[in-house]
Amino acid sequence: MEAVKMRKPFALLIGLIFSLNIYAQLYIPAGNEIYHFTDRMEIKSSDLLQINIHSSCKPYTYQQVYDFRNLSVNITSVDSSNFIYFKNDYFFETTSGKRAKPILKHFYTQNAALYQVNEENFKLSVNPVLHFAGAIENAENAGTKSHQQLYINTRGAELHGMVDRISFYAFATDNQMRVPLQTQLFGAKMYALPGESFYKNFKGNGVDFFHAEGYISTPISKHINMQFGTSKQFIGDGVRSLILSDFSKQHLFLKFNTNIWRINYQNLYYEMVDSAYTTGAGTYKKKFGATHHLSINASKNFNIGFFETVIFKRENNAYELNYLNPIIFYRAVEHSLGSPDNVILGLDFKWDFLHHFQVYGQIVLDEFLLANMRAQFIKPKTDPSWGWWANKYAAQLGLKVVDVVKVKNLDLQVEYNHIRPYTYGYTNTSLNFTDFNQSMAHPLGANLKELVVMAFYQPTANWNIQVKTFNTLTGIDTSSTLSYGADLLKSSYLKVSNFGNETGQGLRAMIQYYEFKVTYRVAQQLYIDAGYTYRTRKTNEALFNNKNQYFTFGIRLHANSRNFMY
Repeated sequence: MEAVKMRKPFALLIGLIFSLNIYAQLYIPAGNEIYHFTDRMEIKSSDLLQINIHSSCKPYTYQQVYDFRNLSVNITSVDSSNFIYFKNDYFFETTSGKRAKPILKHFYTQNAALYQVNEENFKLSVNPVLHFAGAIENAENAGTKSHQQLYINTRGAELHGMVDRISFYAFATDNQMRVPLQTQLFGAKMYALPGESFYKNFKGNGVDFFHAEGYISTPISKHINMQFGTSKQFIGDGVRSLILSDFSKQHLFLKFNTNIWRINYQNLYYEMVDSAYTTGAGTYKKKFGATHHLSINASKNFNIGFFETVIFKRENNAYELNYLNPIIFYRAVEHSLGSPDNVILGLDFKWDFLHHFQVYGQIVLDEFLLANMRAQFIKPKTDPSWGWWANKYAAQLGLKVVDVVKVKNLDLQVEYNHIRPYTYGYTNTSLNFTDFNQSMAHPLGANLKELVVMAFYQPTANWNIQVKTFNTLTGIDTSSTLSYGADLLKSSYLKVSNFGNETGQGLRAMIQYYEFKVTYRVAQQLYIDAGYTYRTRKTNEALFNNKNQYFTFGIRLHANSRNFMY
């Protein structure tokens, strides 16, 4: 079938696909393939004002994607199929993906749900979650070679539902995995599994853990929604987020989202684990974070956002009520309390143009003095005032291109990230920007320069090809009593010098990562994956060098692929 181009008929098509608007407060799980598709539609429209899109605030609600029906864009036949696929995931709408022959009359009455209840004031969808994958890894660490079989064994369940005006979501899985070398090294150093909390050893070098998240959500008014539960958040338009990422474990949170006129304003309050090193009886020590994020569609195709985050801790795990103020500047509150809390400020932006391109970026300011910051950019490295340790900032600049060189559904993303030493860290290690020893921003912490390149190609509705690469220059600590600025868990009292600090200082390491993956969509939320991954870290000292490569094959049902890009 040849690609179909349409503008005005597009709205008619989507109007036919979607009918009842009852999912306004139900969120699409992070990692769903619809996120890349909505990026395509936004860029191709290059008109943020049509539906007041604020794509930097993730996860989206089903309503936000539903509103894409109002966009006037050129679409391909694959785009159209993706909309229909998403429509079939609209599991509470009785005509979406309805099956002519259900299983045993009550199961899979619709394509997207194993079991479904669709009453006037009660909606429920229940699905199994399965992910089975295997791989053969060849690895080398500090000169020692190894050969092992990797695997993922995930079983669980997912629930979506609504009771009157309150929606709810629950996701729980039991997992046994043998993970790639870089994840094993991460776990050995951080006592944590990336993206998860507590785990235990399983059959030698495997891991066993339980993953659970869920929330309730309800509209407070026409323009304000409240969400409370345990999950992950992501702020930004890039592969990485330097503001708030979903790399760390799921956390308890309370979120208020206000969307009106050209503005989206988010108040996010969350709980984090201070340190995962706690042993023996008792609970982990807690710390807390609060984030304000204001997103403004300043023009038809330009968006700018401003954010502030404070990380704080009080005796007996008490929450500082002053930080519940939804509009005040956190720095002012910090000063009025006389507290040493960690405040991070910054902005993000994006510019859609020519219906094929998006430029995006982020700037994060953790700590600085204007005079020392000026010296950083104006004076030579030989100047004694250059490279002050507390010039802590991070920057991101990225480009997305859709339908590259007029090849339909071939998309490209290029992203550069730069994070100064000691950014996100703190003198008081309880106030660093981590949760369960995992960074809340970039997976590798700080003190790095990184180039990410990703390509996505969907030749047909059911086939998807992805190529992902990153090259990162960072600096490694070679002593537990000295910090070059990459390890966020170390106090900045351990810094190597007050001045002369530069990105990549320490034992210089170049990390290279390449991934090629082909996915075939068998049925609704059922996928088969096959791929190849190669990763290497090179330094001038063999003790810190490692590399690994593996071929993988797996099947997923209502589950997202595991991300090992770090």
